[in-house]
Amino acid sequence: MKPLLCLSRDFFLYCGFFFSSLCSMPTQSHSLSTGFGELQPGLSLTLQLALSDLQLALQWPTHRDLTWSMVKSQHQPIQHYLQQRLLNYDAARQPLACVWQSDPTQWQLTLIQQQYYLQLNLKTDCQHSRWLHYQLFSELHEHKALIKTPQGEQVLSEANPWLAL
Repeated sequence: MKPLLCLSRDFFLYCGFFFSSLCSMPTQSHSLSTGFGELQPGLSLTLQLALSDLQLALQWPTHRDLTWSMVKSQHQPIQHYLQQRLLNYDAARQPLACVWQSDPTQWQLTLIQQQYYLQLNLKTDCQHSRWLHYQLFSELHEHKALIKTPQGEQVLSEANPWLAL
């Protein structure tokens, strides 16, 4: 009985090369972006922000790993970004001119689910603030923030950015 199809050695080499080149092609991975936080009485907020999210949002070079000293040296751009993206509103949801402040000497590096996070405490002296409009990492796909409040947990996202203070 003769084989139905006789394939040459060159054919197998070509197929092996073709499939290995497909496997080695660059791909973009998709991962969810998650931040964590806790709202405390007295207009105080503790946030934990993934270093990888900060790296993308602030357009830091992605060709090398971040170090903690690199993050701390970027405290001014980080604070500026937070002030632009964490906005205070009054009871009628009218914007207020006050901002959230953080002391970079109190920043900590924490590990959550095998990912490094910047943990920072934010405060505002905006006594009329009743709402926080959360816009951190809105330029990243599917960012969520899980915030503990005295009333329970709340998930903030681009679709649901309001947090009652």
